[in-house]
Amino acid sequence: MKNRNAFEDKSEKYKKELFDCLRKKRGFFFTGSGISIESGIAKVEDVLKHTCNKFLAGFDNDYSFVPQKMSRKDYICEGVQPELFYSILLECTEKERVLEMWNCLKRDHFTSSYCPQPNIIHYFIVAYSYFANIPIFTMNYDKMFEDACEKLNLPFCVCVNAPLNKSLQTQVVICKLHGNLKENSGNKVTQSDIGTTMSAISKKNIDWLEYIKKIMQTHDMCIWGYSGRDIDYFLFLREYANMKKRFFWTIGDPKKSEVDKLTEVNASSLPNVMKIIGYPSHMKNELIKVLSSFYNSNDIVQNILNLIMNNPVSTEAKEQFLKEIELSIDATDIYFDSDIFWMLLMKVTGQNKVLGNIIRALLERNKEEYNSLTDKEKFRLLDARIFFARERADFFTYRQIAKELKKKAKKSGL
Repeated sequence: MKNRNAFEDKSEKYKKELFDCLRKKRGFFFTGSGISIESGIAKVEDVLKHTCNKFLAGFDNDYSFVPQKMSRKDYICEGVQPELFYSILLECTEKERVLEMWNCLKRDHFTSSYCPQPNIIHYFIVAYSYFANIPIFTMNYDKMFEDACEKLNLPFCVCVNAPLNKSLQTQVVICKLHGNLKENSGNKVTQSDIGTTMSAISKKNIDWLEYIKKIMQTHDMCIWGYSGRDIDYFLFLREYANMKKRFFWTIGDPKKSEVDKLTEVNASSLPNVMKIIGYPSHMKNELIKVLSSFYNSNDIVQNILNLIMNNPVSTEAKEQFLKEIELSIDATDIYFDSDIFWMLLMKVTGQNKVLGNIIRALLERNKEEYNSLTDKEKFRLLDARIFFARERADFFTYRQIAKELKKKAKKSGL
C-alpha cells in the first residue's frame, strides 16, 4: 500500500509539472485513440468486432483452437494486434473491402442519430498547439482534431508526411502518423489510406522520426490516449528518452483496465517518464486554466466551455450506427476458409501448440472438405507445416514438406 501511495503522490507531483510545462508552452502532444472514447467514436475493438461479424460470423461461438478460454472472436478483439488481423484477412480474401468498417470514423458517414463531437481534450490540444506554434502528432484516423479546429475557427492542415516548420506559424498542424481516411470517397478504404497492416506500420518512417526527434530537442512530450503497443513509433520513443527531455504520460487506471495496465508497463520502460494516473478529461479545470493564461485566449476558452456542454452520443446510437456500416459492406463474392485464416493467425502470434493442433485438424478433413480449399489455401497449409516443423527442429519432416511444396509450386505456377 505504501508503494501505491508513493506512486499516487508522484503522479500528483508530475501533474503539477505538466501544467507548468504547458503554461510555458514547452510541451507537445502525441496521442492515441483513447482520447476519442469519450466522444463516442468507435474503438478499435468495435471495428474488429463488426469486421468479424461480417467476414467471420462463425467465430462468435467457435471456441476451437483458441489459446485462452474464450471464443475466436473475443480473442481477436481482446488480444490480437489489429494490424496482424487485417494483414491476414487481406491475404486470405485479396479484397480491400474487408477494411470498410473503418468508414465508421469518417464524418461523411455520420448520421443525424450518430454524430460524435470533439471532447475537451481535442479542443484543448488544438487550442494549445495553436498558441504554442507546435504540431500535434496522432495515431488516430478519426477527424476529431479537424472538427475541433473548425468549431473554434482555427486554421489547420493535415499532414501525412513531415511538414515544413514554416507552416507552424499560421495554423494548427495535425500530423497523422498512420495515415488519413479520405472523406467523400464513398465506401472505399484502401491500404494506402491507413496503416492497417503489419507491413505498413513496420516500415521505418525516417522523415517523421527525425521530425519528432527535432521537436524533442526543445519540448517535452505529452502522451495522451496512447498505449505504446505499436511497433513503428514506440521503439524509437524509447531511444529518444536519452535526449533528457521529459515524457508526461497519462496512463489511465491500471488497476481497473487491462489496456491501462499495458500502458503503465510500456510507460515504465522510458527512463524519463512522468506517469500520471487518471485520464486527461479528468483534468478539465486545470487545462482551461492553462489556456486562460495565454494572451488573447478569452474567446477561444469561452467557445470551448460552450461546446463541451453538448451531450455525447449514446452507446445505443453508436452500436446502431456500427451495425448499419456493417450491413452496407458487400461481402457476396468474398470466400475463404476460416480455419486457414485462424491457422495463419496462430502462426504469426506465436501460438505454436495451437498451430500444431489446427494443422492436424485440417489434414484430417475428409477428401471433399480438403478439396474445397483453393490452391493458395493448400499452399498456406503446406507453408504452415514447414514453419511448424522448423520450430520443432523436425528437419526430416521439414525437408519432406519443402520438397512437396516445391513440386506443387512448379506444377501450378504459383
